[in-house]
Amino acid sequence: MTTPLQKKSRLFIAIPLPEFLKDALQECREWLSSYPEMKEIKNWIAPSNLHITLHFLGDISEKKIPYLQEIVNQTAQKLPLSLTMKDIGTFEENELPNSIWVGIEKNEQLKTIHQELTKKLEDLEIELESTSFENYNPHVTLAYIDANNETKKAIKERLKKILVGEIGVWENSKIELISSTKTTEGSVYKVIS
Repeated sequence: MTTPLQKKSRLFIAIPLPEFLKDALQECREWLSSYPEMKEIKNWIAPSNLHITLHFLGDISEKKIPYLQEIVNQTAQKLPLSLTMKDIGTFEENELPNSIWVGIEKNEQLKTIHQELTKKLEDLEIELESTSFENYNPHVTLAYIDANNETKKAIKERLKKILVGEIGVWENSKIELISSTKTTEGSVYKVIS
């Protein structure tokens, strides 16, 4: 007897951004786009989709969603969480940038939240990309770079010349479980909890 296919959802747990930071990041995007090499970037993240990922969960059986909602709700009781957004950088592949991000300063509160989520997700037998806080790079992705190598090199060189200090400090009081559906126009996010 074969078991029926389980319906799955692509999920992640994230910290939403306040509107004033979404506005600031939109201004940052417009400013970055004024540089010729940056005009080649077509995959800027819509302001409504900007967030800080705490854990990417991947394709998860919908049977686990109520348990994940409970984990998110329990963890949210540990808030508010003080956060500082600062600096700009890239993730790279073969020494060429494939995405642009702004950083979130690590602190003890964030470490506690991340580690608590890690333990609870592991107890639920969710396979995580990384469980170590030391390897966790809290950030907000601004854009994915889909360009030729020369353009990527030019973007990398441009970003080395740009100094971005502190962008914003805020008290965060929300953690969300979000589903992600890929479409031809990019990912569509839906807050589940």
